[in-house]
Amino acid sequence: MEHLGTVESSHQLTVANRTWTHQELLAAAERAEHKRSGWPFGLVLRDQGILPMADGVEARYQRYDSTLWQDYWRLTTTGSFYVVRAVIEDFEEPGFTSNLGHPEEMIWFDLRVFEIAELILHSVRLYRALEVPPDVSYSLSIRHDGLKDREFYTSTATRHVRRGRISHEDATEWSSELTQDYVSGNLKALVAQVAQSLFVQFDFVDIQEHTIDERVDQFLN
Repeated sequence: MEHLGTVESSHQLTVANRTWTHQELLAAAERAEHKRSGWPFGLVLRDQGILPMADGVEARYQRYDSTLWQDYWRLTTTGSFYVVRAVIEDFEEPGFTSNLGHPEEMIWFDLRVFEIAELILHSVRLYRALEVPPDVSYSLSIRHDGLKDREFYTSTATRHVRRGRISHEDATEWSSELTQDYVSGNLKALVAQVAQSLFVQFDFVDIQEHTIDERVDQFLN
């Protein structure tokens, strides 16, 4: 692999008017995990990878047999959270065989939708676990990097994907100011915004909204 793709996200309270102890941060991080995800964002493994830092808690994990780091997150005493991980597409093959073969470097649109939904909901789950009121605003950003020369693809054969759509940009980023209440009422629309801002880089790909909604429903169920 010439270069790793990454997905990263950060969120922080618009007004940070309180702090949390290290014990409160660790407990909240555990409660914020999406348990049904195979490898959730903000994963807490107490017996490995977790370190108390001066301004919060951080974790660094190796998910695959690789000398490169795979997953890093940091939660500070003021409620700021940052996570970055290598994309799974660089370590696993699609779950089907194509007559045309598979791209050497790709993104899987179905997995990207799943992870975008998880990142948005993680921000809600974390601030709920930290007992932040649901109408308090916070900023959220989601960035995909290492996109240049990757091909738009899928992890399964359930969706037909036309080959040959390549990204000429190396990164794309979405950001917005949200509240827990707003996310709860507009999750699918938010996921679609983030996903389409990524997909358009691949020769103007426009995935139908109902397809994205179906993937979000799969994540929720």
